Amino acid sequence: VQDKYERKHPQTEWRYELRIRYLPQNLNNVYEKDKVTFYYYYDQ
Repeated sequence: VQDKYERKHPQTEWRYELRIRYLPQNLNNVYEKDKVTFYYYYDQ
């Protein structure tokens, strides 16, 4: 299945997204635990 999908959809067409599905109460905790998520959230 994976090979079939990859032949139809080359990796150059893939797109990745990070979505934060909640509003953190304390951004300091998010920053300390997961800086990538924090910066993504901050840039939105």
